[in-house]
Amino acid sequence: MKRKNRYFTCACYTIWDFIEQNSITNIQKFLKEKKPKEYINKDKQNLLHFAAIKNSRKKVFELFGDYPELINGKDCLGKTPLHYCIEKDFQLGIIDFLISNEANIYVEDNLKRIPLFYLCMKESFDPKLLMRLARKSSDFELKDVFGTTPIHYICQYSKDLKIIQFFLKECVHLDSSQLKNNLNQTPLHFACHNTHKDIRFTLIGFLLDWGFKPQDIDSYQRSIAHYLCMNEPTLDLLDLIFEYNIDFNLTDKDGRTPLHHLTFSKSISSRVFDSIFEKTPEIDLQDNFGNTLLHYLCKNNQPVQIIKHLLEKSPNINLSNKKNKLVLHLALKYLKDLELIKFIMERTDNINQQDYKSRTPLTNLCRYQHSLEFVKLFLQSGADYHLIDHKNRPPLFYCLKTNPSFDTIELLVDSELANLMDAKLNNCLHFAFKYNAEMPVVKLLLKNGADINAFNKERDLPLNLAVKKPQYLTPRNLKLFASCNADFTRVSIYPYKRLVNQMQEYFDSLTNDFLNLLIREEFTDYVFYCLQGEIKVHKLILELRLLGQIDPERKNHPIIDKLQTVTQNKPKFEVIYFMNFLYTGFTDPSSQVAKMQSILPIMKQLNLPDRWFHERKNRTGFLNDLEKLYLDQPSKDFRIIVEGKPILCHKIILSARSGLFRGMFFTCDDPSNSVSEYTEKHYETMVQLIKFFYLDEIDDNCSNQTKTELMDTIDYYQLNDKTTLFLELDNID
Repeated sequence: MKRKNRYFTCACYTIWDFIEQNSITNIQKFLKEKKPKEYINKDKQNLLHFAAIKNSRKKVFELFGDYPELINGKDCLGKTPLHYCIEKDFQLGIIDFLISNEANIYVEDNLKRIPLFYLCMKESFDPKLLMRLARKSSDFELKDVFGTTPIHYICQYSKDLKIIQFFLKECVHLDSSQLKNNLNQTPLHFACHNTHKDIRFTLIGFLLDWGFKPQDIDSYQRSIAHYLCMNEPTLDLLDLIFEYNIDFNLTDKDGRTPLHHLTFSKSISSRVFDSIFEKTPEIDLQDNFGNTLLHYLCKNNQPVQIIKHLLEKSPNINLSNKKNKLVLHLALKYLKDLELIKFIMERTDNINQQDYKSRTPLTNLCRYQHSLEFVKLFLQSGADYHLIDHKNRPPLFYCLKTNPSFDTIELLVDSELANLMDAKLNNCLHFAFKYNAEMPVVKLLLKNGADINAFNKERDLPLNLAVKKPQYLTPRNLKLFASCNADFTRVSIYPYKRLVNQMQEYFDSLTNDFLNLLIREEFTDYVFYCLQGEIKVHKLILELRLLGQIDPERKNHPIIDKLQTVTQNKPKFEVIYFMNFLYTGFTDPSSQVAKMQSILPIMKQLNLPDRWFHERKNRTGFLNDLEKLYLDQPSKDFRIIVEGKPILCHKIILSARSGLFRGMFFTCDDPSNSVSEYTEKHYETMVQLIKFFYLDEIDDNCSNQTKTELMDTIDYYQLNDKTTLFLELDNID
């Protein structure tokens, strides 16, 4: 099967292939049958061009010796086969063959370069080639389209000192003042670009002796000092240049001194830097971009000892460049030495300065360093973590991308930032789930009010990002999301949608337990009257939800009396809507009218602030109040004795959560309000069970023994099926 060649047509495919394979026999056969001059590719290259490009053998070239029209043919770049042979480092014998067959050594390509130019761009070559391609001394004065001579190029590229000396001896009679290109650059400027340090000193010395002036300024307003500093000068070369009193404070068209250019070098010797620094006293000089030496040293991540040396000279650290960036912005982005960054920070006047993208130093710290110690230091120094950049992102968002410690995030988050959206409508949870934040970080964001149901511009919920990551798909985590009113019905990621929808059935167990207690009117101790009759409730739940605390003396709070007055003029369904909200944190999911026509009007009549509704809505608000109840020891009215130690709790909690306790309270009225646990469960197990009754969770660090014993309590305490499944999935390894 013939190979596909995208360069040539099918009609001429064979001969091109033969040349590439150096197939002498087939080429000879072809030349007997065809006219080679008719074979031109799309780049206007003939067969001899192609032979030169493919590094063909000398024998191939010799086969075309009888076709002079091929030897001097030009392609679309104006190059002849001789141009390509020079570029490809062909053997002297092939070049001699072409020249002996009348190859024109003075043919110019589209850049006005004869083959001699390409020879001078080589690092090394056979000196005999020079004699073949340059017949007279004036050849060295020829200029290409840029006004550059072969002398310029050999000074820049050659690494062979003998060839350079041989070449320059042939040209030394030329007037050095005439050897300038269109940018007013002499061979001396080009020699400064020579990357071969071992010959650069000798080469520049030779050019200086020839008569080239080191003070000559090119069209970029640069002297040879600028170009030397661009190419890592050596000390001996600097000493040579210093003898000519070159002005190292001279600025080029970009406003940069030679020392500015030195900061771009890959590696700077401290001795070289110091040597030039002594000639450049203006250390705070800003270039046309507003950058000082210190800006560039930080941006180019130069050695710490050089930056420290410059800082010892007391430069102005508070100068901003044209992008409004301080040295501190760049130090935080590029440097790794924390002590050096701290030194710069302590001397920065405005630690909250925003650059052209509205990013503060703290933003850069969170993007590139995210050190807890430094975040603390910045905040203590007055850094404002609420400032946003051009993407509407605070430092918190960038910190979440780099996945730092919980302690770092805790310093940068609050309720205001938790619900802030960037330009793409991502909130902090989008970033947390996308970049695999640890669950403690996610919990912290949710605790601060981050909206788990927020759509971004791509119509992605944080949940859609979370369910793609296995580490978030544990019942405990999903249960946490549900407690924040996560709308699992909008999760669109298959195959997780079914799993998440199944888990949703078990998340409402806690609020349903209390709602059922209200519906069944069990253990009620307070009555509200309305237009259609009465509604029995639990005073403890009422106080907890309305006041956020329990009255230790068990007396009616004025707001309870006021609610009694309000409900007397309300229809029963409106009062029920309000009570359902108190017992669950949820409004009627089938009717938003319930919220508008009952809950909010009653709330206003009670003079409750708007934040009251937001703090108590959803499962999160209900759990927050239950947590207060869990911690409120004085209000607890029942004791469970385990291993001789009492565990205090509330009867209403036990009644709602456990069928065993509910039945016991129905059948037994013990004035001691205590009971002993006879199932031989450990004290820690019962502590965790009671915590589960209140908060629907147990401690993360529970032992496996405690988890196993908790499983054994399910039937005994008559926990409902939803709770059972949660315990089975969540707590047993």
